[in-house]
Amino acid sequence: MKQVLDVFKKIFSGPRLIVMLLIGAAMTLDYIFASTLGAFSLDY
Repeated sequence: MKQVLDVFKKIFSGPRLIVMLLIGAAMTLDYIFASTLGAFSLDY
């Protein structure tokens, strides 16, 4: 169990965490942007 926790600490520490957060934010914003455009576009 301790080994699993150490792996998680390595993954979620430092620059990797920032990169993962940026990717997550970009995907979320992309989804919001696409759905907003879809709602306002007239050519279905």
